[in-house]
Amino acid sequence: MKTHTRFISIFILTINLLVVNESSIGQDYFQPSKNDPGSITISHRGNINIGTLNNTAKLTICNNITSSNLTSFRIFGNNVDSTDFAVNRNGSVRIGGILNVNQRPMLQIMSSNRPGIYLNHNSKSNYEYGLLVRIDNPTTKAFSVSDSSGNSIFLVYGSGTVHSKYIIAEKIEVRIDALTAKSWPDYVFNSDYSRLSLCDLDKYIKKYSHLPGIPSKNDIENSNIDLLELNLKLLKKIEELTLYTIELNNRIEAISYGK
Repeated sequence: MKTHTRFISIFILTINLLVVNESSIGQDYFQPSKNDPGSITISHRGNINIGTLNNTAKLTICNNITSSNLTSFRIFGNNVDSTDFAVNRNGSVRIGGILNVNQRPMLQIMSSNRPGIYLNHNSKSNYEYGLLVRIDNPTTKAFSVSDSSGNSIFLVYGSGTVHSKYIIAEKIEVRIDALTAKSWPDYVFNSDYSRLSLCDLDKYIKKYSHLPGIPSKNDIENSNIDLLELNLKLLKKIEELTLYTIELNNRIEAISYGK
């Protein structure tokens, strides 16, 4: 008889929790304290509120402590010092590892012996974005790869400038725009182009130890060099060298015929 009584009591309690009638609309199924925002509330609509009251979302977690590094939601395995998944009070998300308090990233992913991020983009449309990063400040470090000491070994700024120690590629294409095409040094072969004589060129080299119009060693050590501009200058010197060679050849032939 006692067993049947317990069963009936549990059944009635379950009905009271799950069945919503007209008199229970707007009331909470479970709320330990109506005045304690730190409690857990389960509303009649199935909404779960932790640390707050009367929220319309299905799950709401409110952390009232001011520290932005404090974790609001956390899942961890056997080691309580590490985290499998965590959401901090400021909205930052951490997957794996311990929070990097120095960088304070909005998204931190730590992994070992497996890809940290795997992105599979299956769009069939042309020119779609597999990964899009919007940067409003040209000096912002939009993308950075660092070594174990935290030193950047590959860096892309918001302006599109790339800093890298090494770039290895099977093919590199450099686009020459219309303005650069106009400065292509074929003008060296124009009849009105003036160049130094070989005697003046010899004096210049002895005085400055580099070709005129070409950056010196000090220039390269103390400032950045535009590779496109440097290649244009080198091409100009090659074309001038060709003219010097032709000039010398004409002199040699003249002397030979004179004999």
